[in-house]
Order: sequence, then C-alpha cells, then structure tokens
Amino acid sequence: MKYISRRISVTNQHGEEIEYTDADFFYINAPLIILGEPGAGKSELLRFASEQFDKQIYNASTVDALPALDEQSNLIIVDGIDEITAYETGIPVNKILAKLPKTAFFLLSCRAADWQDTVNTRIINQKWQRQPIVGRIMPLNQQEIIDFVNANGEGQNGEEFLKEAQQRDVVDLLRNPQNLLLVLKAVKNKGWPDTRLELYENASLELVKEDNPIHRSINRTRPAPELLVEAAGFVFAQLLLSGKTSIRIAGQGDGEYPEASELVSEDIDNDVIQSALSTKLFRLTGQNLLEPCHRTVAEFLAAKWIAKALRNQLSLRRL
Repeated sequence: MKYISRRISVTNQHGEEIEYTDADFFYINAPLIILGEPGAGKSELLRFASEQFDKQIYNASTVDALPALDEQSNLIIVDGIDEITAYETGIPVNKILAKLPKTAFFLLSCRAADWQDTVNTRIINQKWQRQPIVGRIMPLNQQEIIDFVNANGEGQNGEEFLKEAQQRDVVDLLRNPQNLLLVLKAVKNKGWPDTRLELYENASLELVKEDNPIHRSINRTRPAPELLVEAAGFVFAQLLLSGKTSIRIAGQGDGEYPEASELVSEDIDNDVIQSALSTKLFRLTGQNLLEPCHRTVAEFLAAKWIAKALRNQLSLRRL
C-alpha cells in the first residue's frame, strides 16, 4: 500500500485539539504515542517515521525477548503495543518500557481500545520525567480519500470514486484506510453493490474481521463475526435509544458516557462487547471515547438487533 501523508490530533492540557502533520508530530521533543482503531494506518505511519529518521522498527511482541535496546539511539520506534496486551492483562506495557533506554525518546503505536492512558502515562513520567504526547490518527478527509484512491486504486479515479460514495451516503465508511482498501477491491471486482442493504451487510462483516495475523493467532476464542455484528448492534441500539454518542474506555474519559461494562445483558456478556469494541465498527475520538465508525452503520445494526429482539419476544413496552 502506498503511503499518503496523515494528520495527527493531540489534546493539550486545556482540552483543546491541536492538529499536526505526520512530519511535524514526529519532531515533538517528547515520548510519542500513536493511537488509532484497527486499519487506521498506525503501522504505515511508523514505517514513514522509520524512513524519515533512518531508524529500525521493533515489534512489541518481540521486544521483551530482546536484550536492552541501543543506548546510543535518540529514538526507538515500537509498533503494536496492543499485540502484547492480548497476551496478558494488567500493565504489560511496562515490560516494553523497561527495555527502552532513559536517554532515548520513543514512538509507540497501539490500538485505541487497548491503551491504558492513566497507568501508562504515570509509568512514562516516572522513568523519563516527561509527559508523553498521545496523538490520534485522524480519519481521512475527502481530499485524502481521493489521494488514497489515486495511489492505491489500481487505476480507479479518486474524484469519481468519491462522487459515487457521496451518492450512496457512505463516505464516512471510507475514512479508515483499511476499509477504503476493502471497498476499492470490492468495487474493482464486482462494482458498487446494487442496494444499500447489500452494502451495509457486506461492510459490517468486513469491519469485524481481524486483519492482524498476530491478533488472530493469539485470540483463537474470538467470537464469530455474526456474534460480533450482533453485539455491536446491541451496543448501538443502547447508544441511540439513550441519546449517547460514545462509549468510555474503562476507567478513563468523561463520566457522562457509559463504560462497556454498563452495557452487558444476559445474552451478550462483557467479553463479547469488548471484542466488538476492538473491531473497525468503532473508532477513537478525543478524550478516550469510542464511537460508531459511521452513524448509518450504527442505525442499520441497531435496527437489525431491535428487529431480532422483537421476534424473540422482547416487549414493545420494555423497548
């Protein structure tokens, strides 16, 4: 996949969002963290940084087995922190940080749902005496979608592709590079779906697929795609019916929003909901919140869950 320049959003101490280009973000003089949902482009972003600074990229799942890293380096790049959180609960990030020399700043990437901001920030502060800068990869804007299609669409025209997506009201589905790549391949092979139902059914199943082979090998008990889609619909229904827009990552963010543990039921437990939150059906916003990748996807899956619940005798009064 050909890289296109990305924008990084950082929330400052006053709660204000500051936008950086990828190159400008890398030159911030502090420990740096890159967060994003699956498929947002974290690994590609780190590869761009490694080329800019001529530095090696380490994978988080192998760093613990390595001897202490280069004491002479002024920058250490580590990709896939979320891949070690899948092995054990608690604060395994500490194992990675313990290998990094105090003399070097670092650039780490992690899935948003797996980053324990309060705990990890405290650990970094204690060792480096510096507040880490946590950046969020921003979704592709319309010009970036056009640029991405032109670079990776195998001859498809970016402006024409975007126009077709606008007519079908699915542009927000394309703001994640991996989603966009999937749609590009589907459209090139079969053309645009004939109906919105077909589009959303296919998109929902694609969005819950685990594309990372390490996560697939670790999490062999991952719920089936159909169950993840149903769990997401259950969560979306609760958000839409209660007027909430987002879900709070456990122990973080604004108490106005619910945590995942508050959304469980007898039929859909916390583990299944957590697995659904870690799919591309959800994306990270500022302030450690997860929201639906697209409101119409949330409405579609919530409606599917409501219809099934009614067929299964959920009372209209309770609903």
